[in-house]
Amino acid sequence: MNNLDKSRFVAESLTSAINKSSIQFRKANKKLLKSLADSMDYDRFNSIMIEAVAGSIKVIDDWEQKSYAELDGLTPRQYFDSLCTVEDIVELISIIEEKNGGILPLGLYERIKTLDTTFSDDLLNILESIQLGEEKCFTSKQKAIVKIAEILALPKFMNALIHIIYQLDDQKSDEDTITRVMNAIREIGETALEPLNNLVENSYKKGRLYGYLILTVAKIASKNRSERIYRLLKDYFRKSETKIIEASALSIYGDGRAIPAIRGYVERNLEDLSYWEYSQLRNAVLLLGGDMSDLDEYFDDYDEFDEFDEYDEFDESDE
Repeated sequence: MNNLDKSRFVAESLTSAINKSSIQFRKANKKLLKSLADSMDYDRFNSIMIEAVAGSIKVIDDWEQKSYAELDGLTPRQYFDSLCTVEDIVELISIIEEKNGGILPLGLYERIKTLDTTFSDDLLNILESIQLGEEKCFTSKQKAIVKIAEILALPKFMNALIHIIYQLDDQKSDEDTITRVMNAIREIGETALEPLNNLVENSYKKGRLYGYLILTVAKIASKNRSERIYRLLKDYFRKSETKIIEASALSIYGDGRAIPAIRGYVERNLEDLSYWEYSQLRNAVLLLGGDMSDLDEYFDDYDEFDEFDEYDEFDESDE
C-alpha cells in the first residue's frame, strides 16, 4: 500500500472502531437513557454521557496500539510518526474528516506537535493559498489545513486566518466553517485580539460573523482580563439594539461589573422582551454571579428557564 491507501485504511479502521463502540453503548444503555430522559434526571444523564466519552477515548487509544498488516505491521500511532510532510498529514486528516467528521486520535495530535519549523512554514504557504468556493464553506482538505493550524496555534498563522474570515459570507458560510476558523484563532491566544477587534470595529455590529467575532474576543480575553477589553465589550453592549450577543460575550468574559448594565436594560424593557430574550439576558447575569429571581414573575407562564449553553458551537476543549 502507498501512503494514500494506508491513510484510507487508517480512517476507515478508526471510524469502524468508533462506530462499533457507539452501537454497543447505545444497545447496553438504551433503557437507562430513555428512563433518565423521561424522568428528566439530567445530572445522571450527563454522567452517563461522560462515561460514554471516556469509553470512546479508551477505544481509540486501544486502536492506536494495535498493529495492522495493512500498515506493514505498524500500529496507527507508529504510522502517524512516520508521516513528515504537510501533504501526507493534510491528506490523512481530510479523509478522516470525510469518514467520521474529524475525530482525531491523540497520537496524530502529538505527531503534529513534534514537527519542525519547515513543516509549519509549508503549512503557512498552504493556509495562505486557501480560497473559498462559491458556497463559502470549507472543503474536507481545507478543514484539515485549518485543523492543523489550530493544533500548532502559531502566531504566524494569524494573517492567513484573518484572510479567510474576510472571505466568509454571513448568509452562505455554514456554522462548521465559521467555527473552525474561530477555534484556530482562539488557540493562538492574545496575539489575535487586536486583529479581531479591528474586524469587530469594521463590521456592521450584527449578523452571525459579528457574533462569532465578539464571542471569540471574549473567550480569548477572559484568560487575561484587561480594563480596555472590558470597556470595549461593555460599549458594544451599550450601543447594540438587541443586546443578546453582547450580554453573552460579557458573561463569557466574566467580569461581574457588567451585571448592573445587563440587569438595568432588562428592568427598563421588561414589557418589550420576549421570553427567549429575557432568558438569554437572565442567564448572562446568572453566569456573572448576579440574581434575577425577582424579575421571573413577569414570565410566570413559563415553568422553567433553560440553562445557558455558552454557545456550544465553540469548541470548549481549552477550558
